[in-house]
Amino acid sequence: MIFLVLLIFVVLFVFIAKFGIAYATKLTERMMTDRFKDANAILNDKVVPKRWIDGIEKKIFEPNPVAALVDRFRDLPQDRETLAKERLMLRLDKLTKYFEKCPFFEDPESRKVMLEELEEIRAKWEPKPWGELASTPAGG
Repeated sequence: MIFLVLLIFVVLFVFIAKFGIAYATKLTERMMTDRFKDANAILNDKVVPKRWIDGIEKKIFEPNPVAALVDRFRDLPQDRETLAKERLMLRLDKLTKYFEKCPFFEDPESRKVMLEELEEIRAKWEPKPWGELASTPAGG
C-alpha cells in the first residue's frame, strides 16, 4: 500500500515537473521572440509595435473602475495621452536595457549599432504626441 502511494506521488511529481519545464520553456521562447519582433518593427519599419499600442490603449483608454480607483491614489498625469506616451517610452527603455545584456549578438559592434539605433528612435519619438505615434502601428 505504501509502495503504491509512493509510486503515485513520484508519477505525479514527474508529470508536474515535466509540464512546468515545458511551460517555462514556451513562455521564455515567446518573450524572447516578442522582443525581437518589437525591435524589428521599431528599427526596420520605424513604427511603434502594434501590440505595444494595443496594450497601452487597453490599460489607459478603456474604462476600468478598479484602475480608476488605483490611479486616484498614485501620482499620475491627468492627461491620458501624456500617460500613454510615458508608458511607451518606458517600454522602449526596457527593450533597450534588454538588448544591452542580451547574449544573442555576433559581436560587440552589432550590439553597439542596435543600441545606437534604438537611442536615435527614442530621440525622434520623444517630441511626438501619442496620437501621432499610435496612428501608424506595425503589424504583430
